[in-house]
Amino acid sequence: MPTAQGTSVRQTARLFTFLAGDAPLVDGPSDEAMLDLLTKAVQRRHTFLDRDTTVQFGLLQSKIRFGSVHTGTPTQQAVASEAAIVQENSTGSRFVLVFQDLPFANSASIKPVSQVFDAAIAAFLFP
Repeated sequence: MPTAQGTSVRQTARLFTFLAGDAPLVDGPSDEAMLDLLTKAVQRRHTFLDRDTTVQFGLLQSKIRFGSVHTGTPTQQAVASEAAIVQENSTGSRFVLVFQDLPFANSASIKPVSQVFDAAIAAFLFP
């Protein structure tokens, strides 16, 4: 099915990495405006990855998608996606995290994803 905003996880991660970095993606004011919108999304709790209070990172900026795939039953069709710039709590190191089209039963169904990201960050920082 055609889409106007379709992108892969890799493309989304690249976009968010540019936004999180020092080199401008478009230009300074445009980048700041986009980061401001993504920060407001976190402030309004439009996030999935921070539903797990045991993770060692905090969300700085986030963009979520809740939608459906076009196959299976309605319950099987519900999926969630998120792209986020996060900061590891003890070091202040920033990371970009992205997941796409994860089956979504309820908010708790995202918890294992946040735990995988948390463990990957810890393994990277503290090998």
